[in-house]
Amino acid sequence: MGHSFKLNYRGYISLLVVFLSFCDSKRERNFSESTAVILKEDFSLVESYVGKSQIHLLDSVYNPKSLLVVDNLLIVSDKSGEYLTHIFDIERREVDQEKYLGRFLKKGSGPEEAILPYRLFTPKGQNDFAVFDPDLRKVLIVDVDSLLLDGSGVLDKGLNFQGSGVFISDSTILHLDAFDTTARLFIKDHSSNTIAKFGSLPRIIKGSDYINSLELEYYKNLARLEVNEDVVLITYVNIPFMEIFNLKENTRISLDIFSAVPAKENFNRNMYIGASQITDKYIYVLYMNEDQSAFPTSRDIYVFDHLGNPVKKIRLDIAVFEFQIIDGTYIYGLTLNHKGNDYDLLKFQIST
Repeated sequence: MGHSFKLNYRGYISLLVVFLSFCDSKRERNFSESTAVILKEDFSLVESYVGKSQIHLLDSVYNPKSLLVVDNLLIVSDKSGEYLTHIFDIERREVDQEKYLGRFLKKGSGPEEAILPYRLFTPKGQNDFAVFDPDLRKVLIVDVDSLLLDGSGVLDKGLNFQGSGVFISDSTILHLDAFDTTARLFIKDHSSNTIAKFGSLPRIIKGSDYINSLELEYYKNLARLEVNEDVVLITYVNIPFMEIFNLKENTRISLDIFSAVPAKENFNRNMYIGASQITDKYIYVLYMNEDQSAFPTSRDIYVFDHLGNPVKKIRLDIAVFEFQIIDGTYIYGLTLNHKGNDYDLLKFQIST
């Protein structure tokens, strides 16, 4: 990925790679950066799956926040307990014999500690996982084997920016920045300490009443960053918009998806994209259907290829707020208020 640092974000070209066009009257753009408008009816293939409760695995988890799969391990972050993460061995998931391995990474503001496990991710080029705490501006990079063996193997890395998304590889740091409006995506090279900037904040076409008062605040802070090799996905919580950067091909694809921009009074209330994931072949997006509840969930996962083309829709029988897809065979999801429990861990088997 290091070669990408020589690029300037103005070198990006917007490619209309999907088969859709703006000629359709229903496909009116919301944002000036959009290269295509995607509608729900573009997903003609729908696959439905039934979830099975794994509530016994959450006995020690107080308030699950996010999920991450590393090899045959499922990691669940905990917002309210004494520990940041809980780890499960899911190698025998086919016969429902997942095993709880314990709770790890004590909460605090000291070295090798964090308070808010906002996101989990897998650093590129490392068989580890990382915990991102935006409030303390730090990432804990964890060697899984050492952690399970004796609780060691934790690298505490401070961050010099404030943002809702970060990804760390051997040579670079990719991140969003809440206070730098000159670009959307920032990439810092470890060796040269140079920073490359890519893209720009989305701009609403419909009127000037959003500009400055609402637009910048929400665009900067309520976005999610996902990375798989050279493919970068940025999704937004309060606007129906997503962007796909390919750092190797030097492309940026910006997609208006499913809905019009909300009225000004609902701008910070409607939920659009919740969880997301990039695999080697596909992009998965949990679409929240403009939910305005305090704790939104959804049954609908939309699948795109890396060029933004619609592939299929996954319909779950139970709504979730977070998910992880494993090798295209299983979906683990977190849900709320299920069968008398505040939270539940669900497992969906994907038909192959």
